[in-house]
Amino acid sequence: MHRDLRQVAAIERLFDQRLLGLAFPAATERIAQFLYWANQERARMTAAAAAASSLARLRSAEHRLKLANKPVEQAVAIIRSQLGLPPPETS
Repeated sequence: MHRDLRQVAAIERLFDQRLLGLAFPAATERIAQFLYWANQERARMTAAAAAASSLARLRSAEHRLKLANKPVEQAVAIIRSQLGLPPPETS
């Protein structure tokens, strides 16, 4: 499980690197910057969860990660809307 969480954190960071490489209209760029920040924080939290030394700490980290998903999902929905893309599938 710890390895899986480390892989998730790495994928989140790769997404962020690729996101920063995209050119967006000015209004969307601001949301993309927020998405980058929010996802970096989520990746940091995921990496911390990977280091959890007990089930109780892992459950606590899981709760915080669920809360951290909300702003990421909202930013993705706004970006997709501003770019005329369909809404994301539910996560």
